[in-house]
Amino acid sequence: MKRQGGFTLIEMIVVIVILGILAVTAAPKFIDMTDNAKSGALAGLKGAVASAANISHAQYQMNGGSGTGLTTTFHNGYPDGKTATGIETTVELGTDWGVVSANSTDANSIVEFNFATNPGSECVVYTPAASEGAFPKIEVKACSS
Repeated sequence: MKRQGGFTLIEMIVVIVILGILAVTAAPKFIDMTDNAKSGALAGLKGAVASAANISHAQYQMNGGSGTGLTTTFHNGYPDGKTATGIETTVELGTDWGVVSANSTDANSIVEFNFATNPGSECVVYTPAASEGAFPKIEVKACSS
């Protein structure tokens, strides 16, 4: 009887397992997911800013269309662009996010949010409501500064 040469099933499984282990340890070095993670985080911040603006607008409406007695200052019913009292105070930024640029005195100024450390080239940009009944513009776009 002639003996056939080749690999046994156990040997093949061991080789596949070793190749799998090498692939798992080497793949992250070749695939950089940083850009995707930053885009996702900025989209999450955009949602947080929109929610904060809408909640503040609801408080404004419940207050009879007046910002009197509220800690946030308003422009056309939504938080304004002032740094000290506007949209920045309504969003809980924590330590991960920061304000990149804002005019601390102009209610119409835009406010840009970005990562507190290692900011990227894109920001979440909050533009206050242009008129009564209009919504503020909140978008992810290239930072102005």
